[in-house]
Amino acid sequence: ISNLVSHDSSDSSLKQKIMDIVGVAVVFCMARHPNDARLQEKALKAIRNLCANCDENKEAVANIGGIDAVICAMQSLKHELEVQEEGAWAISNLAQNKDNREAIGLSGGIEVVIRAMWVHTECIEVQERCAQALFTLTEDLHNANVALELDSVSVVLDTMQRSLKFP
Repeated sequence: ISNLVSHDSSDSSLKQKIMDIVGVAVVFCMARHPNDARLQEKALKAIRNLCANCDENKEAVANIGGIDAVICAMQSLKHELEVQEEGAWAISNLAQNKDNREAIGLSGGIEVVIRAMWVHTECIEVQERCAQALFTLTEDLHNANVALELDSVSVVLDTMQRSLKFP
């Protein structure tokens, strides 16, 4: 599924068709198998790709419980590097929609992104995806205040300092 929708296209009709066919199944599988890191990673990648450059799918994923599924995966599999990277990327894509941005903030999305940055300090991919997610999420004033309360500035500064050491 994730490969089918990974192609960057200005025509989102294929992504919408795939979303209509498998979207609910992806979210259902995530809920049914919360501790299966490989399944969660693949499902997060599918959500990430379904939502890339497709506003309709951003809304559709939110409407079927996809925001909660992404946050739950990041919460329950916090030590799984790939889950954190794909989860942050999915949040970043979903948060490009204003209503989703607010919902993610109210559902603990900022917390899981910041925690991923602290837990996976040595992984540049996680750091980049989480920083992008924070950037998108904090376009909302409430989310910006939550991020400040959670000391996101420290983790971002820490990442910036360490980035000088990344190859």
